Amino acid sequence: MSVPILLISEIIGVIAVIMILSISPVIRNRRLLTFKYPKREGSAALSVGVLVVLITAILLRLSGAIFTDLANFPSYPGLFGAPTFRLADMNAIVSQSIFSGILLLPVAAALIIRKQPLLSIGLNRNTYRAGLQMGAALALLTIFLHGKIFAIINGLHSDAFLALAVAIIAVIGEEVVFRGYVQPRFSAWLGEKWGWLAAALLYIIWWTVVAFAILPFTGIALAGAVIYRVMMGLLMGWLMKKNGSLLAPILYHAAHLWVAFL
Repeated sequence: MSVPILLISEIIGVIAVIMILSISPVIRNRRLLTFKYPKREGSAALSVGVLVVLITAILLRLSGAIFTDLANFPSYPGLFGAPTFRLADMNAIVSQSIFSGILLLPVAAALIIRKQPLLSIGLNRNTYRAGLQMGAALALLTIFLHGKIFAIINGLHSDAFLALAVAIIAVIGEEVVFRGYVQPRFSAWLGEKWGWLAAALLYIIWWTVVAFAILPFTGIALAGAVIYRVMMGLLMGWLMKKNGSLLAPILYHAAHLWVAFL
């Protein structure tokens, strides 16, 4: 199966599972996140999102060579001619850890200054069950569709575990920023639909900055990388909107990156 077809099959399967699991009592009866001052929260989210984009642009402009291993993630291997990258590398873990840590700083500062709990970014014991339920189901579906079940059962090479570590570190940074902090506040401010779309747009702008800064290819392959991130931004945002727990997009996104580059 060609990679674009596999990617489309995965997205269709993920959408179907989200729709099915969304009717379960655990998810349907979850407590919706609300804010006392929606407009103020939306402005704070916009400020944090724009700051993350600016920090990313400056960081990659001044120290792009340090983060060349991040090129593993903006594109999907084989999509519109994009090459397949090697993930199992300690340099990738170090550079991704530094990069994700820097992305998390504005969110951490905003939560501390505004005295807001982890619940406000979709992390709370009351949401763990729903997030784990849907995230695990989507991760297993992704592993199955990519034909990696027996590879995992038969034992993986150490490089596969390094790749998994890089994937987890990569998604934590972007998911906390865009699905955890930005999207709930945009949704409170603009409504669920427009908040979801606005958060996805900000995410796409951010990844376009990353793509233009570090991707080693141009033309249709670069366009494919952007199109891929548009799809993932909308899908991850919709998953967060339907589930409400940050664990769901983190688990699925990590599994998606991991199996795609094994």
